[in-house]
Amino acid sequence: MERTARRRRRSEVVALGVTAVMAASTMTACGSSQDDEPAYAGVCADEQTGVRLDDEQCRCVDAESNQWRDDDDCRQHRTRSHASWYFIPYGLLAAGIGQRVVGGSFGRPPQDRSYRAGGVAVGGGRVSSSTVKGGTTISRGGFGARGGGSGG
Repeated sequence: MERTARRRRRSEVVALGVTAVMAASTMTACGSSQDDEPAYAGVCADEQTGVRLDDEQCRCVDAESNQWRDDDDCRQHRTRSHASWYFIPYGLLAAGIGQRVVGGSFGRPPQDRSYRAGGVAVGGGRVSSSTVKGGTTISRGGFGARGGGSGG
């Protein structure tokens, strides 16, 4: 009788262990997948000339909507600037400040892709998770995901 009880407890412990491992792997698959990794990086650029500007010039441009914020400081800044975020897919080359931007677009990346606004090297170069530092990350898409930003 005692032997049967010990065997039952052992099988319950194994079953609980397997359940915990399965739950953890499911949460990992749903929560932090490659879909959360940015696929685009935003550089600040002049919409009229297509020339890259310092990211500070886009401080009044909301990174998620790519629209100008409506407060006193930003209204004054807007009258003398055509700055907007220009989004470049990871893997392509970003222009340096003062150079013409190519390979991306003004507006917003696809609705289901995460992106980062700012943080691309001032001298330009290949856009990737290892070269883009700082900026604001907007996570979108994936199972159960919704928009949200994080500074960095």
